[in-house]
Amino acid sequence: GGVLAIIRMGTVLPSTPGDLGLFQLATVVALRRFDVETIDAKSFSLILYFALRVPLLAGGAIATALTGLRIGEIHERARQGATAPPKPAVEEP
Repeated sequence: GGVLAIIRMGTVLPSTPGDLGLFQLATVVALRRFDVETIDAKSFSLILYFALRVPLLAGGAIATALTGLRIGEIHERARQGATAPPKPAVEEP
């Protein structure tokens, strides 16, 4: 529990996409506080990173595939939605 709390606090800072690098640093710092050897902490940080990220990436890929759209089409629809005027909460007759 303590290691995960330290990792989460360490990755609150703005970082690269996916916290790559900062996640590993926070994991190594957290594990070193519990007397884990540096080389073991570095190895574990990579394993933990991929164990946490791969299911999210797979789920996103599956969800995108199920939409039947290409990623470019999804981006375009998101851009159009962001620039469209807001719709009224209640339609007037």
